[in-house]
Amino acid sequence: MAGKRESRMTINGGGSAGNVAFTANGLGLKVGLATPIADDDFGMVLEALVRNRHENVRYYPLRGADNVTCAIVSLVNRQGSRRAYYQKNRGKCSLEGLLEIASKYSHVHLSGYTLELFNLDELLGFITSLREVDVSTSFDLFPRIGVFLESESKVYQMLREFDFVFGNLREFKILALSNGIKGIQKFIRANQIRAIVKMGSKGSLYVDSSEVFKSPSICVKPINLKGAGDCYVAAYLASSLEGLSIEKSMDRANEAAGLHVSGRL
Repeated sequence: MAGKRESRMTINGGGSAGNVAFTANGLGLKVGLATPIADDDFGMVLEALVRNRHENVRYYPLRGADNVTCAIVSLVNRQGSRRAYYQKNRGKCSLEGLLEIASKYSHVHLSGYTLELFNLDELLGFITSLREVDVSTSFDLFPRIGVFLESESKVYQMLREFDFVFGNLREFKILALSNGIKGIQKFIRANQIRAIVKMGSKGSLYVDSSEVFKSPSICVKPINLKGAGDCYVAAYLASSLEGLSIEKSMDRANEAAGLHVSGRL
């Protein structure tokens, strides 16, 4: 008997950076979204989607001769998603003009996929330059972080530069080469990273060189797990930039992620 086939396909301009930007905008932040994009047919479709569906988000397409539009294909069910993506310009996208754009904002959040899209040395210089003009920064790890362990000294140096590094348990386990929370905490402290570990139904954990504290999740019936981590980051940033403490920002982020998972956000 043939397996059941999906009858619908949707195209959305999103990914980690887009999800955070659109959600943070919905939570009241004035947001700009910058993404590498090419002058190909798929790039034109994605740019139109962003501009038409999210008109309150300032969109800055970073065009370059070597850019190829990155297509992410997600098969989504209640357990989450299986993702595959296509891009052949690893490390070749241009940062030209991005500092001028980023300097207009009080905070810049980078998706983990920026590690694949931009040259690491150039990216580190960009982050350092933002600090010099008093722009705070954050970074969200991504599932393929393990492929950068051959450049671990540069990656760790970069992670230290961010005001906050977000990541889920699996991603921090890959970086720390440890399956335990204590091993992850030891890694974060040894590398002087200010980190927020997203732990799903177990809440989230803040760790830096001197402090550790936890924020509990809210109890909900899971309906939609897709994008919960991005929702957490967006809500945390919206709360933190509003002036709330780390603890209260984590509480709000856990609440928003829970509402998202339950299908109410």
